Amino acid sequence: MTLSHFIKAAIAFILFSFILIDCQRCSPERVHSPHDDGVKTYEEFKTSALHSPYSAAIERRQTILGGYSRLSIGITKDSVKKLIGLPDCGTELYGKEDHRYVGSGWEYIFFKNELKLVNEKLDTVIFVYFDPEGKTAWIVPANLEGLQQFGYPGK
Repeated sequence: MTLSHFIKAAIAFILFSFILIDCQRCSPERVHSPHDDGVKTYEEFKTSALHSPYSAAIERRQTILGGYSRLSIGITKDSVKKLIGLPDCGTELYGKEDHRYVGSGWEYIFFKNELKLVNEKLDTVIFVYFDPEGKTAWIVPANLEGLQQFGYPGK
């Protein structure tokens, strides 16, 4: 991924993040919607990762990269799991103004320099966003050479 592609993806991700907020920020308790998929929250991932920097096992990286080219827009969460495995963490996404469920997002983390902070230059992650029906809508690699994004936010 060239620097300009990364910058565009980072800006799109930041804008997408501002548009949508995690349900945990809306309520002191996690709301379990019918769309809840039982994936760890980021807080649960941080606890299990234990230390910074975090680096995924080589076998896990190979599994994810091996199935990445078979991902596409419109496939189910189960299909994503079969192709690249379970995500490290995920969240349900709700509209900022009306708190309406708008989908969910999964993260496949290859490398995270600091578990408490986002580092757009060093963190290596694949973000997979799903629409309210649980189908892929946007797949975005960050800092992974040679991988192209699929889809775009809001589609």
